[in-house]
Amino acid sequence: MDIEADLPVWKEYARQRGLFPALLSYLELRPQNFYKIIPDVDGTQFVTARGWEDLSELLYVYQQLGLPTDWELVHQFLQHEEVARDVAAYLELYRKYSDAYGVDEILAGRIRPGVYARAMDAAFDERLSLVSLIGSGLAVRFAAARDAGTVTDRCYAFLKSFHAAPAEGTPAQLWQKMLDARKGELTEEQHHLLPDKRRDRISAEVERLLGEWMPDAADFEQAFEQARAGFAAQAEASEKLTETASQALEYAFDFIENAFGEGQEMVVFVTELTVGPDSAPFIADNGCERYYRYNQSLLVGSRRAALRQQLEQDEIRGNEHSLEF
Repeated sequence: MDIEADLPVWKEYARQRGLFPALLSYLELRPQNFYKIIPDVDGTQFVTARGWEDLSELLYVYQQLGLPTDWELVHQFLQHEEVARDVAAYLELYRKYSDAYGVDEILAGRIRPGVYARAMDAAFDERLSLVSLIGSGLAVRFAAARDAGTVTDRCYAFLKSFHAAPAEGTPAQLWQKMLDARKGELTEEQHHLLPDKRRDRISAEVERLLGEWMPDAADFEQAFEQARAGFAAQAEASEKLTETASQALEYAFDFIENAFGEGQEMVVFVTELTVGPDSAPFIADNGCERYYRYNQSLLVGSRRAALRQQLEQDEIRGNEHSLEF
């Protein structure tokens, strides 16, 4: 049976699963390293899709613990020494780029002195890494806003059902009965679109909030008003996260426009927004005039193909633009 690696299809899956952003950025620059099976005198060297996914899980853990990564660690998952060394070097560069450019500050509208000059003078691969970092920062904000919105919607549905339910026992007893009945419930759409860990976090947050809002009033209308006060605070917090994400998106466009204009960096940025599992739905729900304008004017699909061709030519020329920091 012949097996052919399809990176674009796998990347769609990887985005949905939340693959470590630096790995997706690396594969954007080095797509030829996605899948390799090479016989060697010391045994077969190989890189597979499963290796990238397992490495991603480890990198998230190491990031939380503040632990460094080296090529030997990467090599445990990507069993090809040259690729493992290249990935390890890029991971270090990716971290340094994030620190040097101050991506969180860019997304807050605060640009450090000299950042524009550095971005405009940077090599092509560094500029693409910066765009990836900005996209990753936005993705975190989009996901937080969407998850908070999902939590708010599910809490709203619960309160609506509670208000319409026949009065049985005390309000607290009815509340608990309904809470027990809904534990673990998810719609089919949520089940397919969200990774398991993310679904679990959302469900846990809904359970936590509904537990906190359990009313103690004897009267059902008073009990409902008690719970609605808690819901109002959650809805306000959710709205603030949406506003923060929308503003960060505007700041990101400001930066990329000022640094790169309508160049290939903008094509990459708009394309990633289009295919992102959280960015696309977030923009559909909340809008972004500049996204729609650039998506139309840049003809993202054809420009993306031209960008891929340039990257391949750069690789043939022996990586003319070095990844050295």
